[in-house]
Amino acid sequence: TGLGRVDASNLRVSIAEGYYQRQDYAAAEQAMGQAPPKRAKKPYTQWQDLRSRLLLAQGRYDEAIGALRAADAGADFDSYVRYYNLGVVLLQNGLGPQGATVLDRVGNVPGNDHDMISLSDSANLALGSWLLQNGQGATAIPVLERVELAGRYSDRALLDLGWAWLAPAGTKQARVMLGDERTQGPPPETVGALHHPFDTQNVYQRYHLRPFVRARLDDDRDARVKRALAVWSELLGREPTSDAVQEAYLAAGMALDDLGAHQEAAEQYGRGIKAMETASRAADEAGQYLRADAWVKDVLEASDTSTRFDRALRALPRPGVAVQLDGYMAGWSFQSGLQQYRTLEALDANLQDSTAGLGDEDAAQALRLQAAQQRQDIDGLKRAEIASLRQQLLDQLALRQRRLSKLLEGARLEMARVYDGVAQ
Repeated sequence: TGLGRVDASNLRVSIAEGYYQRQDYAAAEQAMGQAPPKRAKKPYTQWQDLRSRLLLAQGRYDEAIGALRAADAGADFDSYVRYYNLGVVLLQNGLGPQGATVLDRVGNVPGNDHDMISLSDSANLALGSWLLQNGQGATAIPVLERVELAGRYSDRALLDLGWAWLAPAGTKQARVMLGDERTQGPPPETVGALHHPFDTQNVYQRYHLRPFVRARLDDDRDARVKRALAVWSELLGREPTSDAVQEAYLAAGMALDDLGAHQEAAEQYGRGIKAMETASRAADEAGQYLRADAWVKDVLEASDTSTRFDRALRALPRPGVAVQLDGYMAGWSFQSGLQQYRTLEALDANLQDSTAGLGDEDAAQALRLQAAQQRQDIDGLKRAEIASLRQQLLDQLALRQRRLSKLLEGARLEMARVYDGVAQ
């Protein structure tokens, strides 16, 4: 009451963001109200940004496209994230050429900022994987080669890159017009652009619709297998707890067997089986750790003196658990639960501090009793949150175990075939 339309919209978005973080999407949508006017660019973009995240979280991808397109497309990191989301959503809605063009733009953004490099790598991996799945091996290779060799996405990118050398070459993949291109003046990445006023709108977008670059795939099957092996050899020297490294052992075994190097193939299968058996045992140990209570102190509890909302990890889980679950713990779902748990911790600590200095009069006694009841309620909510987070982590471990079981079954079968002299 009493706020202007823009200020009221900003407040509604803040309230809706709180509901969104608690995964109460219906309440978040209701709290958002109507969009602010388009002329208020920043509030309008923030409103559309939250709306797009709400729709994505609910799997309403076709509606999310409209919200992602409506948000202001600048050259800041948040704009790149929205554009990346748009590319993924377009692919999921069957609009492959449009989604590929969007992801290609994000994957080509130059820079030395860690977050932007990571986002570009993610875009290149998503695009390369989509091209590979659609039989466009020659187009996937240059895209996957853009992923940093030491980045967080490099293991999976190298695995897919090896498969791309063995995939069908496919036809030319066209870049398409999306309707948001710059069509005036020189391309923003050229020297000529320096003589024009700088415009932060869509500086990463290209309006030249050249086809994607394609690698030349040799007609000699053995030569392509050797190229794949050269890529996978980079993976085989990495940490064997990585999913992609485990799969690379099996892929290399298959490739070596295809070349007639049966003994070397058996050795690779053996290394892969050993790595996956070790990973399976580690997953079992991680499950035992999570079913006990030590992980709560390691991961969830804040410092004893914390009386504020704080989602930082005070200690890391033991290495075996971190290796198995670090990606999931860093994800939105677990972090949201962690925030709720820490909020309850802070409320409990503040409540305890508030009643510590009360006197002995009747009113103070009544407040202490009321506070004690509230702290019991908070303890109940904390236990429920712990149970929910524990189950999330156990479910992730179960998924890993099912994956490992399938891979182990296939690896042992292939190894037996190699020893029996049966052609794959």
